Amino acid sequence: MAYAMLASLPAVHGLYTSLVPTILYSILGTSRHMSTGTFAITSLLLGQLAHQILADQGYGGSTPDEDYHRRYQPLCLVLTMVVGLIQIVLSMARLGRWTSRHLLPVALVSGFNTASAFHIGTHQLKHLLGMSPARESGAFGMIKTWIWIVQHFGEEVNLPSLFMGLAAMAL
Repeated sequence: MAYAMLASLPAVHGLYTSLVPTILYSILGTSRHMSTGTFAITSLLLGQLAHQILADQGYGGSTPDEDYHRRYQPLCLVLTMVVGLIQIVLSMARLGRWTSRHLLPVALVSGFNTASAFHIGTHQLKHLLGMSPARESGAFGMIKTWIWIVQHFGEEVNLPSLFMGLAAMAL
């Protein structure tokens, strides 16, 4: 369900996302040791891209309206299908091994993973604290979000959400 929240979708979509790939791979897959399912960075990138596309078309803004929410889920579905088709084409062309060996150096992948961890942590921090910061975008969007959280921490933090989140992490 947290993956759906990262993509700004209803929580039930997180259940679909974790169930459908597992069932499909158990029927069609060949490896017993394969890990399938969704990943946090994929969910976050989907949400950011869908938000950006709708913002470019004039929907959303600081307070998304009903039109925005009506268009958001179908757009996420289309984006997911397009990415899946691109992956199938790349797989048929056998470009996976070449890309991982020659195109993406280890330092680039390590930097991407580190930045992804900070980005995902920042995005989920608002749910942990029960706060609702404005959606920031651009070059310093994550820094603006952290500044907003620090400035409004004392007055807007939801203590039950914070304690439940900390207890869940401790377990």
